Amino acid sequence: MATRLLALAAAASALGGCSAAGAASFHEGLHAAQFPRAAGWRTRVSAAAADMPSCGKQRVSWASTVPFLDGARQLPPHRMVQALLPDGIVMALVQYTDTCRRLKGIPVLRPALDLSHATRSGFPGPRGDELSLYRILGRFAGRYDLDLWVFYGRRHPTAAQRDAAQRELGGVRWPARL
Repeated sequence: MATRLLALAAAASALGGCSAAGAASFHEGLHAAQFPRAAGWRTRVSAAAADMPSCGKQRVSWASTVPFLDGARQLPPHRMVQALLPDGIVMALVQYTDTCRRLKGIPVLRPALDLSHATRSGFPGPRGDELSLYRILGRFAGRYDLDLWVFYGRRHPTAAQRDAAQRELGGVRWPARL
């Protein structure tokens, strides 16, 4: 059995799939990504959403250093962003499947996500011109797509903020499928 698992891991790695370590990062019993419950962080997961049930479903997992003031599927989370203190962080991790519209050009990712690869942009709404939004859009091949939104309480996050966000993101338990 162990020989067979090693052979499968080697084959997946050769094909550009997840490595043996990456494969172990997915949990069969979960139905949404779970942020760790670290000190100073609040976490939650939205209920399953299926706006078009025949096409797929969506979940949003959250980690925040400020109270949850918006709905679990509201992006951007305007009231939470307004409440962000300079050292604050809000992360929303959208995981979805869509069998009706298969987007092309989305990069294939592997856990754990690295915030140094996030794209920085503005966002609509309160403080959208003052703060930056950092996003990672990608796909866990054969599983689901994801869109990570990270808001910091200042335009240019400190090294301590970036490290704290990366630690929290690094502890995410990923579902094998939605």
